[in-house]
Amino acid sequence: MLCAWLGTVTGWKGRPKTAISTQIWPFYLDTWFPKPVWTWRALLPLAALGPLLYALRRWLRAATLVNLLLLATAAYAVHFTCGIVRHGFDLGLQFTFIRAQEYWNDIYRVNAGFLARFPEVGGPLSQHGATHPPGLILLLAGVNALGAHSRAAAEIVCSLAAPLTALPLYGAARRLASGGEGEETARWTVPLFLLACSVTAFAILAMDLVIMLLAATALYGLARALDGERLGGALWGLALGCASLCNFLALTLALSHGVLILARLPTLDRRRWLALAAGPFAFLLFYALLVFGFGYRPFHVLDASWQQLLRSDDVQRNRLVSLLGSPIAFLGALGLPLMGLAARAIGGAFVRLARRQDLQTVALVLAAVLPPAVSIALGKPRGEVEHVYLLFVPLLVLAAVSAARRWYPRPPAWISFAVAALVVQSTAIEVLCNTFW
Repeated sequence: MLCAWLGTVTGWKGRPKTAISTQIWPFYLDTWFPKPVWTWRALLPLAALGPLLYALRRWLRAATLVNLLLLATAAYAVHFTCGIVRHGFDLGLQFTFIRAQEYWNDIYRVNAGFLARFPEVGGPLSQHGATHPPGLILLLAGVNALGAHSRAAAEIVCSLAAPLTALPLYGAARRLASGGEGEETARWTVPLFLLACSVTAFAILAMDLVIMLLAATALYGLARALDGERLGGALWGLALGCASLCNFLALTLALSHGVLILARLPTLDRRRWLALAAGPFAFLLFYALLVFGFGYRPFHVLDASWQQLLRSDDVQRNRLVSLLGSPIAFLGALGLPLMGLAARAIGGAFVRLARRQDLQTVALVLAAVLPPAVSIALGKPRGEVEHVYLLFVPLLVLAAVSAARRWYPRPPAWISFAVAALVVQSTAIEVLCNTFW
């Protein structure tokens, strides 16, 4: 917010003078325009903080399914109320889908031959539809067919992906955290993830939350496969396939998964190798079904999407600036408490890697950092990473919490203050900035 405000008062935003097409602006939260609005609706997220802290207290005392659902529901109340602060209930719940470049405008093109002809579907697609694979268009068409005919109803259905992500993330955290601290790490990871400012800011605005849910599900499946469960391996491959059908960026998650597998290499026996083999098999089977059953052409879609991306406004952004701005935007959008945890975990991981200490936790941190780092280095995309990189947030929060519990212990009361701070910061963001996505 500070960087965005400074850009407004100084006029230092390059040409064209918009946040999404910046040429020289070095520090940016790319989709947040400084535009304060004062409304009584800003009190709603703060009112939701009371029930949230009650649910958090129950969750920290007993990590049961009921308490997990209660915590996710309370967090969703914060997401929902933040989502309607600026534009109100009606416009706030359809603000994303009324824009010309959104997937919603493509759902009427879905028919029996949609996958076989994509992206040449009889007419021009929206900007997002043309620069991405067809998964999110199919999802919205399915949601529409099931009865969510209005934009607001479809947005509400898709926004449930944020609280639902807590379920696979909890399961993954219990299995992946090192040092016998899986349960305690999972208890801290879930609330901090649910209230991360980027998750809250875009829960009612961005379809990227759906990909985030699939990414967390793939992580959970991998964690189960590492424990020797073949169904976990199948879930890993299927979820990764579905995520990549929504955004090719999801394929970079394979880097995270590879690091986690290498870290467990000494413990892998025949049963675990067979479970892990089920992942690639399920992934290839998923795409084989799309190709031979529906005529889908994944390599053609990849090439067409890449060509459309090269003609989009993304190429107007300075690549060198994005190397600096994107990490700041991605980590800064998490909120101050999580940004501090993540930055300290990344620094501590490299120190301990050099010393060959606690390599299990180091691997978890490196696995979380590698996909966004590679994506930023490649310059795809060069901005808007606050929502585009949401699929990387679950593992990053898990790694940051795991590192904090192992290397920088905090008192139990810290998490309540952190959650409250994240809610207050999210509310301030909605009041001060137009998170228009």
